[in-house]
Amino acid sequence: HEDGSIICFDVVADRIEIDGELFGYVGAVEDTTERIVASEELQESNSKLQQALDQLKHAQDQAIKRERLSALGQMAAGVAHEINNPLTGVLTFSTLLLQDEGLPPEVKADIGIIVEQTTRCRDIVRNLLDFARETKPEFKECDISLIVWRVVKLVRHQNAFLNIEIDMELGDHVPLISADPSQVQ
Repeated sequence: HEDGSIICFDVVADRIEIDGELFGYVGAVEDTTERIVASEELQESNSKLQQALDQLKHAQDQAIKRERLSALGQMAAGVAHEINNPLTGVLTFSTLLLQDEGLPPEVKADIGIIVEQTTRCRDIVRNLLDFARETKPEFKECDISLIVWRVVKLVRHQNAFLNIEIDMELGDHVPLISADPSQVQ
């Protein structure tokens, strides 16, 4: 076109013969520029719509995961509270038994193991409750090595059943980081 734009046409032509002799040509020309431009715009709109749909699907998947994690945290908190009540009783009474001077040393040693293991269970329950709490992040200087050590302590006995050995090598002078320790854990 004179203004530099491109114009598209569909051209159809055919020969006309009468008694085997060429009589002439017949043809039709149609300007298809608007249809082609509209088709390209439609494809571009479809592409943008598909991108928006993909982003929406991703956001929906993330929301579902957050909901599941929240429900899991609430369930873990409920279970932890239910476990904590009998643990408190076992720990209290076994600690009282340890104070009995009339018990043989081997019985006291066994009760000491009960106190030790019940205390470990109480700590695991406490860590689960800390993990399950939804709190606003509170950033402060913290020791990442200590956080890693606590997490490993929490999961180490779970992994023992899977024959997985955890080998920690934490640096002696690891700089403090600014983070929320409970959320990092």
